[in-house]
Amino acid sequence: MLVNYFVKNLDFKYDYKKYILEKRKKAYDEVEEILAQLSTRVAQSTTGKYVSELFSSKENLIGFDLGLENTIVKNKVWLSNDMVKMLSKISYQFREIVRDNPHLATMDELQLSEISKTWRDVLQPLPHDLYKLFFKDIKELDHITEFKNKEIY
Repeated sequence: MLVNYFVKNLDFKYDYKKYILEKRKKAYDEVEEILAQLSTRVAQSTTGKYVSELFSSKENLIGFDLGLENTIVKNKVWLSNDMVKMLSKISYQFREIVRDNPHLATMDELQLSEISKTWRDVLQPLPHDLYKLFFKDIKELDHITEFKNKEIY
């Protein structure tokens, strides 16, 4: 009877750690998708110049902004505080772009390209900074004790 208690207790602890790890893994999978979106460049059909995929269409830009905000809200508990801060910083930059361009819905590819040029200096370091933090966090993903002791940002 006593042995069963200890075995069940060990099973519970194992399942708990497994649950946390799965949740964190799913959250970082979403961050990896954001990183891919920030890093992908495509050729414009009108000029042939390479621009960020996010600036290839207004749908991509607005969709990224909304998706990023959704990822932050949904995964805030499972990501490191530094990652939440980094994603919030990126989200803020994209909200600034959307706010500063109220006619975004009617812009064509060339106008979006001009917006991309205007914001290039601000946006260019973001994928690199996000990648470094992503790699650091992935290496620490299984540190469940530190995760349990973190303060929520």
